[in-house]
Amino acid sequence: MSSSSTSNSEVSVKNSLDLLSKKWKIEPKVYDLHLGKRNDVVDTIVNVDGVLFHIPTLNDDSLYVLWKCLWPDCHNCCERQGRLPLTKDDIKIIAKKIGYDSKAEFVKHETIISSWEEQEAFGNVITTLTMLSLKRKSDEKEEEDGTPITCRFLDGSGDCRIHPEKPGVCWLY
Repeated sequence: MSSSSTSNSEVSVKNSLDLLSKKWKIEPKVYDLHLGKRNDVVDTIVNVDGVLFHIPTLNDDSLYVLWKCLWPDCHNCCERQGRLPLTKDDIKIIAKKIGYDSKAEFVKHETIISSWEEQEAFGNVITTLTMLSLKRKSDEKEEEDGTPITCRFLDGSGDCRIHPEKPGVCWLY
């Protein structure tokens, strides 16, 4: 990743945080984490009834990084989404919701293949990731992948037009 794209990304994250902080308190530790100013983030595995949860933790503070989605009062994630990855269940459910009889036709017209490389933070491993993503706008182009775009299913009052059949990833916010 070039330094100019990194700084554009940092500016985008900072702008998002600043918008959110106008209505909600953002802890300084969390603010710094999202701006990449923390180097003590570790993956903590928590076992709850046999289900493993990977929870980011600020090691120096012994602080789990958890958040509560403020939807429907906040739609920052919907307005600045970089990708909307789909599961096979998402494909079936959303295809039906928006009027497709064929999952193949839905995939052909409503999705885009997202691919990017991620470098491991503490090593020389570069991983190429590829996934099927829901188009955030009907005419989304490959070169827009990963850039913040407002989701086409977000209406003017901040409601999701396909809720509750929205992608699984949207339920994480």
